[in-house]
Amino acid sequence: MKSKPIRISFMLVFLFILINANPNHLINEVKNNDLNLKSFKIALQTSEVGEDVNVTLHQSYLSTATIELVNFTESNTVILPCPTEVTFNSSYTEFLIEDIYAPNKTLIIEDEEIQVNKHELLIFPRYASFQVKGSCYLENVSVLISEDSTGDQDFFLDVYNATLSDGYVKYNTSIAPTSKTLYNINHSTMGWEDITNWHFQLNIENTYNNTFFIKVWCQSSQQGYWHYGSNGVYDSVIWRDFGSFPELTSNDLGLKLDFIILDNTPTPSEINLRINNTIVNDNDDENQGSWVSTKKYTNPSGNIEFELSADWWDVACNITRAQVNYTKTDLKANTNYEIPEPDLVIWNASINEIIDSFDARINVYNYIQFTISSNWSAIKAFNGSIEILDIFSGPAINSYRDVSIFGAGNGADWYLTAVIDNRIPGNGGEAIPFGNYFLLFTTVAILSLIYFMKRKKV
Repeated sequence: MKSKPIRISFMLVFLFILINANPNHLINEVKNNDLNLKSFKIALQTSEVGEDVNVTLHQSYLSTATIELVNFTESNTVILPCPTEVTFNSSYTEFLIEDIYAPNKTLIIEDEEIQVNKHELLIFPRYASFQVKGSCYLENVSVLISEDSTGDQDFFLDVYNATLSDGYVKYNTSIAPTSKTLYNINHSTMGWEDITNWHFQLNIENTYNNTFFIKVWCQSSQQGYWHYGSNGVYDSVIWRDFGSFPELTSNDLGLKLDFIILDNTPTPSEINLRINNTIVNDNDDENQGSWVSTKKYTNPSGNIEFELSADWWDVACNITRAQVNYTKTDLKANTNYEIPEPDLVIWNASINEIIDSFDARINVYNYIQFTISSNWSAIKAFNGSIEILDIFSGPAINSYRDVSIFGAGNGADWYLTAVIDNRIPGNGGEAIPFGNYFLLFTTVAILSLIYFMKRKKV
């Protein structure tokens, strides 16, 4: 039974050998055959729809005109134009701030003068709070005081840091105060008494909520008084030293203070300069800074407000450069292609809607950006029948590239055209080498039979 398959195998091998006994002759016959094998080359006249591609609208506001901001304590606002369409939002904002100036400050806690409104100081000293915007020098202090007319009286002034105690802002006795003395006060009628050139540094890092206290007291046999106002507006926390149980009162004591800032031409960080409550960074050049944000800002009113604030009084500065880039990323372009020749594909990417989002007030660097395949070449841009020559093709990134049409604006019929080598299978122009494939087939068949015979022997 085993000999029959073997005989069949030998017959087949012999047959293939006979067929290929003169392969060169066979190939020549094929080459000279009048049939002339046709090239597998078919010109497909076709048009098809491709995938949509992303489209982004860009519009930039840029101003180098100086915007002057003066005397802002809490905040000041800069208003810049923006597109009214809320999806056309900011993607990059930058300000350059120069000429920062922070003046010295006089803070009036209470200047109302009422003779009969007075607190005794001999037994019960008083503490009046004040709050600063940032670290500075306490230069001058004025207090509204009087004393009994029987003789001279010395008044003592102590400056304390603040602390939070049982929910109340209070003078901090754990840190020794700094002191000054008003000597030989001798007037029963209230009057302003001054300590000048104190030049004591107030460090907000060492106190609670930028707050400090001034204590006024006396210790001779004569009574001293600190006068207070009665306008009902309280700008200070007042404590009466009542032994172990200090008492909180609600009158503003007559008090004026002069502060000198550490630097009148500070860096942004020295006064904690902020825009929209985020910090302005210091620049290498003294007295200037920059602010950059990638936060999305938009407003259907057509204006965006940027709020500047600082930790000092009456700050002034100039904005010498303002730039806002706006982008709209919810657009698509339809694509289609034609194959007019076997080795050529022509692509078209069209925005099939009217663009009306560009704002006429913002006319710097307006462009439309298509994100297309990096295989596209010979790219052209059109608005209707007009070719736009001011275009830029970016580098290929992950098989895509951005193509920007500069000077774009509102309107319809924005599109790109491009070409690409025809890579569709079946559109090649090569003839099939049939004879070679037949020889290869024969060889493979013989090897297969030999393998079959060996397996039978096993």
